[in-house]
Amino acid sequence: MSSLVNSVLIDSYDFEKLSGAVLSLMEPLGGFRRFVKPGMTVLLNPNLLSARTPDRAITTHPGLVRVVARECENIGAKVLIGDSPGGVEKGLKRVWDNTGMTGIAELTGAVLVGFEQGDIKRITIRDRTYHISRYAFDVDFVISLPKLKTHVLTNFTGAIKNSYGFVPGIKKSDYHKKHPDARSFSEVIVDVFSIVKPGLHIMDGGLALEGDGPASGNPRWLGFLFASEDAVAMDSSVMALICKKKRRVWPTEIAAGCGLGIAESSHIEKSGPAFKTGSIDSFKMPGNFYLNLVPSILVKTLEPYVWVRPAMNDDDCTMCEICKDNCPQEAIFIRGENMRIDYEKCIKCMCCHELCPENAVFLNKSRLAKIIG
Repeated sequence: MSSLVNSVLIDSYDFEKLSGAVLSLMEPLGGFRRFVKPGMTVLLNPNLLSARTPDRAITTHPGLVRVVARECENIGAKVLIGDSPGGVEKGLKRVWDNTGMTGIAELTGAVLVGFEQGDIKRITIRDRTYHISRYAFDVDFVISLPKLKTHVLTNFTGAIKNSYGFVPGIKKSDYHKKHPDARSFSEVIVDVFSIVKPGLHIMDGGLALEGDGPASGNPRWLGFLFASEDAVAMDSSVMALICKKKRRVWPTEIAAGCGLGIAESSHIEKSGPAFKTGSIDSFKMPGNFYLNLVPSILVKTLEPYVWVRPAMNDDDCTMCEICKDNCPQEAIFIRGENMRIDYEKCIKCMCCHELCPENAVFLNKSRLAKIIG
């Protein structure tokens, strides 16, 4: 048994060009009509991490969402667009507007849905109870639209992790608190993915994010789109492109071990221009990439000497308090005119780094960590 991961090349997010590219991307998989039928309700799940504009490469580009929505509507499906962004306490409309989703809804007729606003379903896996948006179960088909990005905790965020968006925001903090290390948190990610498990994944690798993602990295134009029914195969294949040396990415490894997809390259059929390049040169991984590879049994021993933790850049901070509101440990507080972190409470989940809209939270490293990383 093998899984197909297809790719196409794009030179911009121009709607007409992108439309043709997406249709070509889907052709080897049987086209949209293989998955979407007339009368269906289809939920598109883009990565809408926070209220960032598309040029920041932090959220799925609205152009891709528009094309997929239009193709589904042309078949005769009703389309919803939904996610659970961070910082919604500042207003969900702000997220829709800044990410370009408001405009896409107006152009296509798709309905925007916030997962915090609907009912939830409680599902227990491995003695863990998860709160999942009812939208995952009340629609006929889910299409995941992840963004190609790095991630300071899990090293890579792609198709598997994108389903974590079905967890309403306030519960995300709870899971971070209970599972702060990369492996444990990745188990949570895989559990949620196994519950939602979208039927199709189309990854936006046009303007990707390298460095200290998923929010504080640097945009880099790669010009690729990827599509697959197998999220594990997609993430494994894309990770192999951006990182020449085989490195551990826990969500992919755990999901493959649970039988949720294929990670072995020999069992993945890779097609299209992205895979003809062999690899993408000098793609920057997170600053703590190599530290995340340290076996968990050694982490506590090395912690006093090798650490990476969030820190505040006061010059960039606007005191919006999103980091404070979303810290699962309540470790962030105001001192005078600045935000500060109580490192006695901090569990290094990097939520503050992930959600800061001004990139005012950076990764601070010990001297030895700088040498290793």
